[in-house]
Order: sequence, then C-alpha cells, then structure tokens
Amino acid sequence: MSGQKFLNISSFKTVSRCWLPINQTIKAGQNNNLRYFSSKQRCINFNNIKDAHLVANDGVLSGEEAIKAGSSEEIFEPTIFSSEEIHTAGPWLRMKIACGQLCSLSSLKDNSRVVIKLIKQSILSKVEVLFLPEATDYILKDAKELITLASKTQQDFLTPIQKELKLLNERNKSQLKLAIGIHEPTSLEKVRNIQIWINEAGLIEQKYAKIHLFDINIPNGPNLKELNSVEPGNSILSPFAVRNWNIGFAICYDIRFIEMTLKLRNLGANLITFLRPFTTKTGEAHWLELGRARAIDSQCYIVMAAQCGEHQNGSDKKRVSYGQSIIIDPWGEVIARGAKYSDPRSLDHQGDYYQLVTAAISHELVEQVRSNLPVFSHRRPDVY
Repeated sequence: MSGQKFLNISSFKTVSRCWLPINQTIKAGQNNNLRYFSSKQRCINFNNIKDAHLVANDGVLSGEEAIKAGSSEEIFEPTIFSSEEIHTAGPWLRMKIACGQLCSLSSLKDNSRVVIKLIKQSILSKVEVLFLPEATDYILKDAKELITLASKTQQDFLTPIQKELKLLNERNKSQLKLAIGIHEPTSLEKVRNIQIWINEAGLIEQKYAKIHLFDINIPNGPNLKELNSVEPGNSILSPFAVRNWNIGFAICYDIRFIEMTLKLRNLGANLITFLRPFTTKTGEAHWLELGRARAIDSQCYIVMAAQCGEHQNGSDKKRVSYGQSIIIDPWGEVIARGAKYSDPRSLDHQGDYYQLVTAAISHELVEQVRSNLPVFSHRRPDVY
C-alpha cells in the first residue's frame, strides 16, 4: 500500500459512525472538519470505529485496502456515499424533518385522509417534524365557496388529523409534530390564510396569519386575487423553540420580502418555513432561486413544503401547482427535493398522490456557517 494517501482518524475513540470526505486528509484534533461537505463530494462511512485506523484514500476503497492499525490487519468494509445521503444520516445531525407534498382537492375529508397517510409514513420514517403546504385543507377557485368551506375546516379536516396524530404517537411512542397551512374564517366574510403548529399530543400551539397576499394578474400567466377573499395578517410570529431549534413561520408570497426573513433571523430563527402552492410559471422562474437566496441571506434552514399537480376543484379553470418541495441548508444547498408537476407521479390504491421528502438537519452546520461568515455582525445599520 506504499504511495497511497491515508486518512488519520486516530482521534475517534468512541465514535460509532463517522463520515470522511474522500479527498481530504484529516489530522488528529480536527474532528469538527469532518462534519461539513460540499454537494459534489463523495464521502466514506466507517461503522463501529472503536480505535485508531488508517484508511486508504484513493477514492476506490475496498475491504482489502482498509486495514485496522495496531492489530493483526483486521479487515472492515467502508461504504461510499454522496453528501446528500450524508445529510440524512450521521451522529452529528440533530433532527429529522420532512415536507409532505400533496395535491389538495376541494374535499376537506379527502385531504384529511391524505395528511393522515403522510403522518403514518413520517412516523415509520422516524421523522420528528412534518411540514405540510399552504392550503392543505382545500384549494378552490370560487371565493364564496372558499369562505363557506373554511367554517368546516376544524370539524372535517383538522379534528381527524389531531386525533390520529395523538393516537399514532401514543401507539408508536413517537413525538411527531406538525406544521400545516389551512384557512380560518373571519368576521369580515373573508378567510385568513394561516399556518399552525400541532404538537405531539394533537394540540394547536402556534398560529401565524399570512402577511403578504398574492394579488396579481400576469399576462399569459396566473391571475390570483387573494385580496378578494383573504384578510391579511398584521404581525410576525416570533420563532418558537422545538428542542434546540427556533422555528420561524412564513407562507408562500412572504418569501419575496427579504425584510421578513431577516426579521425572523434577528428574532432567533435557525429554521424558517415557506409553505406554498406556487404557480407553474413563477415556480419555473423563481422557486429554487428564492429558496436558496433566503437560506443564504438568513443562514437558516429553509423548508418549502409544496402542493404539486392539477387540482380538481370543481371549476372549469384549471389550476396547477408547481411542486418540488425542498429543504435547503444554511449554505444554500438543496438537501432534499420532491417531484415537480411535470414529473411522473404515482397514486396509491385509493387514487391519492402524496410524497414524503425527508432530511436530517444539523445545528452544528448552522453555527459553522454563521461563525465562518458572520454577515449579521458586519451589517451597517448606521449607513442603510
């Protein structure tokens, strides 16, 4: 094995699993460098490291090339992964989250059924927080029907979800929590477009009402007038704690207003949601770009749970949502991605479409990005 490079991981005395970039030499005492990877790096997984090892670093590792140092050449087999796979495994990652992607209909009960399927899938996947899109309860074109249906959201949509979430958590000894976008009736014969937080016991603990309303008419594009039927919110919900995470709520069109994102960061957020059913035109042009920009601007994880596909809403006017739920890390890299409206999508035996998009998020990565690039301490409020 002369002439080959080696990775010295002798400082790992008690690690049961670690990940190393293939083309990087790690020295003792530099353990923190092992936690962060670019999206194009391949990495190696070493299981059950109990003592010092020297491992060949030629990019094509085999069991014969991996020799345990200081013993009788005991062989073990390393596995090579992409860095996107590493984002969903490893001991330094602190919480597994998911976007639940679906295509809401005009039926509250049908949409509730799909959400419960996503809850069951999340618990099986050991997800701790499930984020669902804006208007998960229903999507309609008729403003009057929109208001009528909002009065039934609690009974026909939310209550079954709350009961099932509590029951499934108790049965499986899990702690799944839920962020979901719904409609809420108001006294002004309009609705509020809200995002709520439901805890593991099925109780609603937080609520945010969408501040910025999508009120546009683009030639040869979307014509959506939220102001006709939606009452805007007038305050930002302060980020709330979930273990060692501070979660900030925002909805869809809010993502175009950087001031709100920066405000949430200044209030302590390290994860911000933008639940949304983007149109196909704006989605193709700006979906990914806006998400990555907000992640880089705020140095937070950005979670964008999306509606996807053509909505059967009882109207002659076809509405199609862009899809592609994404989770983006604080460096601006997409670490999980769902299907787009134009991608093949499968239905289950009841004809329901849904997709779970998972990622594990790292508090240490947030700290590293903010420490290495402390832009918030470099800001000049005395100038601008």
